Amino acid sequence: MRDDLAALVAKIKALDGVGPNRSATLDQVNTAEQRLRQAIPPEFKQFLGLMNGCEGETPLDRGWIAFWPVQRWCTARELGAQSSHHDAVVFADHCQESWWYAFELAADGLGATIWRIDGPDCVVAKTLADFIDAVLHDAPAIYQGTEAT
Repeated sequence: MRDDLAALVAKIKALDGVGPNRSATLDQVNTAEQRLRQAIPPEFKQFLGLMNGCEGETPLDRGWIAFWPVQRWCTARELGAQSSHHDAVVFADHCQESWWYAFELAADGLGATIWRIDGPDCVVAKTLADFIDAVLHDAPAIYQGTEAT
């Protein structure tokens, strides 16, 4: 059984070199939603309440992922990524921006699908908790995904 989001974030924070940032403020989250012109899903808000990104990356054997602070989040279009998911919100990168990870809101506005973009696009997780779990286990899905577009 996979850990809950808080336990997974605690494991990320405990990794050497990650340098987790303090929680995002409500004002920072609201400002990001206005700037992005879309809501941030509840699971991502919970993540931001636990850790507002990090200064470093997870170790190589834990995905080599940098989680961005909410102030840096942007759409794939704004980033200039070669992606068909223009409005997906980029929140992390792999290997010093070799490619990016972005979420798209589900139709219900509550959930989100997580994509690897710009290399080619593919689904890597159906939830943020699943994505973090895959990072912690250096799972192949964070590299190759499960479905191409």
